[in-house]
Amino acid sequence: MSLVACGPELALAAKAEQIAVRSMTSLKPSTTWDTSTLVRGDFNGDGLPDWAMVGYRSTRIELGVRLSARRPAKVRTQFLEFGIGSELQAAICDRPARLQVEAQFCHPMDEALPGCKPSKHANSIILSGGDCDPIHLYWNSDTRTMDWWRL
Repeated sequence: MSLVACGPELALAAKAEQIAVRSMTSLKPSTTWDTSTLVRGDFNGDGLPDWAMVGYRSTRIELGVRLSARRPAKVRTQFLEFGIGSELQAAICDRPARLQVEAQFCHPMDEALPGCKPSKHANSIILSGGDCDPIHLYWNSDTRTMDWWRL
């Protein structure tokens, strides 16, 4: 029975995933998008599913974050650029990049992150690649954008 009940929900999720991929790839067509990195979470804590995916452009990484909204006109995509190499703070050390979704954490090393509001619903994105520390992305409610931190 539960499979029948989940059928329409699974179909809607698959459609939302396809729309998210199409949106990111059409907004940045010169980026080579890696659909195997696509992750789903509630990145801004509004109770709606959001999507993130990694793309490559030359020696840079493009992270696309598609934020859902109850009204289609309010859906938006944010792109964040990161480097590849251990000499930069805003970079992963090596390809391929990986994404993980975790519960939002607002107090690394006992310091509050700017604009981060603790929430049981919001998720963080972890961007990693190679042996260096990962980049942690969170929703900054002051700027209403994804922001990041790293150890």
